[in-house]
Amino acid sequence: MLILTKDKNELCNVFNRFFTLLSSSSNSTIDEYKNVIDGRFDQYKIKDTVFILNFTTANELNDLLKSLPSSSNPGICGIPTKIFKISSTKLRTIIAYFFKCSIMSCVIPNDWKTAIVLPLYKNKGSNDDLNNYRAISILPPIAKLFEKLIHKQILIGLLLFIDFRKASEFVKIDDYVSDSMAINLSVPQESVLGPLLFLVFINDIVKYLGDFIFKIFADDTTILKVSNELKSYVISEFSCSIEKLVEWCKFNRIDNNWNKTSSLL
Repeated sequence: MLILTKDKNELCNVFNRFFTLLSSSSNSTIDEYKNVIDGRFDQYKIKDTVFILNFTTANELNDLLKSLPSSSNPGICGIPTKIFKISSTKLRTIIAYFFKCSIMSCVIPNDWKTAIVLPLYKNKGSNDDLNNYRAISILPPIAKLFEKLIHKQILIGLLLFIDFRKASEFVKIDDYVSDSMAINLSVPQESVLGPLLFLVFINDIVKYLGDFIFKIFADDTTILKVSNELKSYVISEFSCSIEKLVEWCKFNRIDNNWNKTSSLL
């Protein structure tokens, strides 16, 4: 898809429509995904075990604040991370209360789910082609704090997270911003929980493809096969695995980038 305008305000909206369509291209509803996920994880349920999010304390929040880089972009809230860190002794009790309210109500404030998106050119191909740009999402510091709290707890359990439906984003180019658009699916790049939630979503690929070695992080997956069999047999095994991979991607509504998929024998 080519960029056909030089007007920066319109250009922001062009990028936003493009990135939004990429994230929300599936025709599946949230309920359809819920049914698939519930069925997928039934076999892993542990009886009489319940995962509950714990409230944070002012001291824990202070440690989480220290872990945020001071140079982080303020995002939609407009408050630099440095201000949060300098004022941590006064703000941490208030923020802890906000987090408690969010956990109790199972609702995340809309501004915490709203990202400023910066189009980043991939340094290959025409810079007039939208496909050659990556969306970098800038989230507010308070949203990253909340994600860090959840991330810390989710590692010891498994959680289908609350109220991530219809996050929103807008694109910024220089001093121009697009209209805000809703994202029904996907997770924003640069988020704390994004890689972890994606790993949870794709974890069954290991079982589905069978006897292979997997190296997986976020959307980068390497499939390995060690064998003393003939070369033709190994190629045949990989051909079958690719067919299964296509089936798995189709079932899970994930688009594979075949242009960046390669093999080594």
